[in-house]
Amino acid sequence: MTPAEFQPNAVHYKIIELSTVTDETIEGVLNEWTSRGWIFDQIQFVVRDASRRPSMAFLFFIRPVATGEPATFEQIAVKTEEEIEEASRRDSEESDEGDIIWS
Repeated sequence: MTPAEFQPNAVHYKIIELSTVTDETIEGVLNEWTSRGWIFDQIQFVVRDASRRPSMAFLFFIRPVATGEPATFEQIAVKTEEEIEEASRRDSEESDEGDIIWS
């Protein structure tokens, strides 16, 4: 796929939970999901107070959303500071004098 086929700032997330945390299980999940086109993002370990060994792990993967795919809640439009200021200015210009403005 070409870069033009992807929507900027739109990604799908895949989260895998591991209840058995070993190098083999982590390696297996990494190899499986990256071979399917997912990009490894991060890993979070759950550690109990009584042990330094992780009791669980969460592996996070991302994948760009292809153009034409249905919108999902993961797609968040990132606004620039100028866009935020413009929207704020428009809102203040449209308000009447008698309106209550909460800030």
